[in-house]
Amino acid sequence: MLAEFIAAIANEGIAIEYYDCSDNHSRIEPKLKDSLELESMTRIISWYLDLRFKGAKNIYINTKNKYGDDILTFTCKGHSIAGVHGDKDSQSSVISSLQAFTHEQFDLILTAHIHHISADESTRTRLIANGSLMGTDYYSASQKKDS
Repeated sequence: MLAEFIAAIANEGIAIEYYDCSDNHSRIEPKLKDSLELESMTRIISWYLDLRFKGAKNIYINTKNKYGDDILTFTCKGHSIAGVHGDKDSQSSVISSLQAFTHEQFDLILTAHIHHISADESTRTRLIANGSLMGTDYYSASQKKDS
């Protein structure tokens, strides 16, 4: 579905740059304590998309993140942007943690883990958490969280 979505946008003449990072939902082993971090279905996505769009003139698929699978970085219109799933930091610490680890100042950090929309612009770095794309799942409902 993601490949079809990217192709549909690209067919309209829009240039696509695709970036992703690992998450805590795509592990192969359902139990967190039994899983290995590298055993994740997310690792297949950029590999597949890169093969699917090989030779496409207006589609760029990033297959290697500068700081590892769980942190993506890119520049857009002169702005330095980072993205993480958000499961390894709280919303209140992700800005300082990322900047301390990467030694970079970001204009925008994107996260997702909290399953609801959130934004903070109290520092030089804006922080935006998107809601869940799939809506409320069993785990979210069991925690009385909605999206």
